[in-house]
Amino acid sequence: MLIHGHSHVRGDSQLAPERPDWFDFISCRSNTAWRIIAKISLTLSSDLCLTEEHLKRSIMRCALLVLLLAVLAAGSHFRGVTISWTSDKDTPGLVNFAFRIAWRLTSSDNECTQQRITDGVLHGSTYSEDYWSTDEDGDLSTTQYYCTDFSVDENWATGGNTFSYTFNDNSIREVHYGPVCCWGTVNLHGTGEWYARTLVDLSPRSDTGLPNSSPITASAPVIKITQECDAVIRFPVEDPDGDAVRCRWGIGADECGDVCGGPPGVILDEGTCTLYYDATIGLDPGWWAVALVLEDFSSSPSCSSPPFPPECGPFTQIPLQLLAFVESSSVPCGQRPGFVRYRAPSDQTCFGIPISDTFSTLIEGEATGSGVTVADILTTSPIGLTKSSLTVDPNNPQRASVTVTWTPTAQQAGPNVFCFRASDSLSFESEERCTTLFVGESRPVAMLATRAPTGRVPLAQEHTWSLTFDIEPELPSTPRYIGFFDDTDTEVYTIDTSDVQLSGNTLSFTTPPNLFSIGDHYILMDAGFVVKPAAGCAAGSSFVGISDRSAWTFTASCPEGYAVEYGFGRCIHVYKRPLTYLEAREHCQNRDGRIFQLDNEEDVNRTKTLLDRASANKNTHFGMWVGLTDETTEGTFAWEDGTPLDSGDFSDWAPQPYDHNSNKRDCVQMKPKFDWLWVVRSCRRTRNFFICEPN
Repeated sequence: MLIHGHSHVRGDSQLAPERPDWFDFISCRSNTAWRIIAKISLTLSSDLCLTEEHLKRSIMRCALLVLLLAVLAAGSHFRGVTISWTSDKDTPGLVNFAFRIAWRLTSSDNECTQQRITDGVLHGSTYSEDYWSTDEDGDLSTTQYYCTDFSVDENWATGGNTFSYTFNDNSIREVHYGPVCCWGTVNLHGTGEWYARTLVDLSPRSDTGLPNSSPITASAPVIKITQECDAVIRFPVEDPDGDAVRCRWGIGADECGDVCGGPPGVILDEGTCTLYYDATIGLDPGWWAVALVLEDFSSSPSCSSPPFPPECGPFTQIPLQLLAFVESSSVPCGQRPGFVRYRAPSDQTCFGIPISDTFSTLIEGEATGSGVTVADILTTSPIGLTKSSLTVDPNNPQRASVTVTWTPTAQQAGPNVFCFRASDSLSFESEERCTTLFVGESRPVAMLATRAPTGRVPLAQEHTWSLTFDIEPELPSTPRYIGFFDDTDTEVYTIDTSDVQLSGNTLSFTTPPNLFSIGDHYILMDAGFVVKPAAGCAAGSSFVGISDRSAWTFTASCPEGYAVEYGFGRCIHVYKRPLTYLEAREHCQNRDGRIFQLDNEEDVNRTKTLLDRASANKNTHFGMWVGLTDETTEGTFAWEDGTPLDSGDFSDWAPQPYDHNSNKRDCVQMKPKFDWLWVVRSCRRTRNFFICEPN
């Protein structure tokens, strides 16, 4: 149910005389301005012997001056606001509120720095209009806040605070901030006032029998839209009661002050709280106010789409107000920064965090375009979260990262929204990703000491890798990935959740032989690769992933007696000794290997080059065993590992009239007489060259 709000003028009665009727022509809805004007009028009337006409003129002059100063001073400060609340299940009437607010960074009360964030400095004013209040109960709390995030380039600071209030009955309250002047000059509305409110209804719900709690959301104070590029902007929503949350544009002064209605042509998907901007519309450059109302509805299937019967809700509403800045750019739309896989949480991931436990994650952005770099990782954080300085990747100057760390308190129990985006040196921004940090839930934690294998890993073998967690996890419903990287930071192999096995607390996965090049490698794993069922996280509480390149390393190497040489990409040992095929096979088997299979054109060409170099000293035994025979079934050739040579496979046979199907000849070799092409000879003849490869 909607309640229409009213301007709530505060202050001592001595400073709030009744406005004379001749003053009605002045459009002064700024409470700060009216308080100053009221004080001036009392001073003039008491201290000076002025006639009423002189008093009118003096007050009018002062009023116009104060209004001008108010617009100049306050008009460009405000950047947005939201407020949410939860009802205490044990104490009737007790409501715990949490709000986020944003201002211009360079305004006097909002000079946020990283040091002030760390020190927990309180920001904002205590002017009488800067309060959350109700018409019935008066002022509930100031709007002072603890800064959590700021941007020097975009000139904003944002943060939050909490307060509690016990209402004496269950009647619906409108908790509001405003009307206060002004948003500054925004397209469509000029310099309008802001007004934000939430509705608090503590009467038991018909579906749960308990009081309601509001939805929760967060957003960057300023979102950037490039005029020439399509944009999709999703606002994160959570609801402690598990309700469905819908968004709509604010309607009327009591929901959105003077900035109601969205930018023309911007589509709002109410069910997903997502804005869609179509570049063909050509939204005018400049500032646009965005004033949304979020409402919660029963998640019952009968309440899935409008029109909603009364029992479906809405049960309450909260505001989400911010600014959008539209600018024109000649930079291609595809050239915007992004995030590095495995080194930043995916959008809509939920992490459980036990109270007083420390949560930490890496966020690495990547710029695109020649010479473009990451300038900042912009965040919207819960109170107490800290962000490290930006660190440029020494191996890739277009990548840079921060590490965020948070130790929540008991007062922050429940869902907390954390959002981040990357900004590049051209002021282009990535899409915003938002995660839920659910305080009071746990998450799977990897016991890194159990990771295996590590250290030296033979190239030629199939390997089973394993990692054990502190609990028995589950696989997520959406794909997540494990990446294997070489020492050039190139991803050489990828495994997704469909390629792994879970047995109790242990995750395992397999890689084929001869996958890695010789040298150092490391393994990274997506956040959310495994999850723990959790009431507060609909898709499960996520493992934070492995983003540290030093956490799981190994060195791919050859077994003793083998090496990667002569341009072959595998471990081999080239032997120059006259042996029959059967003797060569036995020789390789005694060294835990087999005759090297020349089953591809690249290896055959490398072998020809090798043989050409040695051909100056060739004799009647000169040649190379290929690793292919038809000794089991005449005319059916198979490789040493048992794989048949099918008609469509690579082969390098000498042309007819050479007979490859003599029943006295079973083993394939390369001979200079046939320009190193394949011919079949007796397996009992000796040949100078053969190559072993490890099993």
